[in-house]
Amino acid sequence: GIARLCEGVERTGSLNKACKEMGMAYSKAWKIMHNTEESLGFALLERQGARGSVLTQEAKTLLQAFREIEKALKQTGEETLSSVLSSAE
Repeated sequence: GIARLCEGVERTGSLNKACKEMGMAYSKAWKIMHNTEESLGFALLERQGARGSVLTQEAKTLLQAFREIEKALKQTGEETLSSVLSSAE
């Protein structure tokens, strides 16, 4: 989704390159990005014409929060699964 697109732009410096890595059509990636920006009320990308794109500071902050939440959810899931499996023995 949008987080993976942002990570791709962060890594490659280009929305086009990011969507190619993901096997996604550019038009679909652009639509996802545009719709998300409209929903959030701020830009995620600073477009630099032929030089590509970079994440805005807001996008970097949002992506960092997403990564932290994802990590916490993974840890909680692993702990819960371990607990459930331990009690099933």
